[in-house]
Amino acid sequence: MKRVFWIAVGAGLGVLAVAKAKAYVQAHTPDGPRQFLLGPDNQDENLTARTLKALYDDFRDNQRQREDELVERFRVKRAGSQAE
Repeated sequence: MKRVFWIAVGAGLGVLAVAKAKAYVQAHTPDGPRQFLLGPDNQDENLTARTLKALYDDFRDNQRQREDELVERFRVKRAGSQAE
């Protein structure tokens, strides 16, 4: 139980450190490099949310492709269905 607590504390501190570092970079970096690193300033979504959403979408696309392959490979004719 102690390990889970300390892992959670470490993860929380990591998130806090990244947020503080990002805020520092935004405040102390000229416009051009800041927009190159962090994207346009007027974005509604933050960078972390966009990255996680893209990863999730890629995962779901690959999952659907693999599922289609498996369905095609192991297609079983059911009783009462018409023959193909």
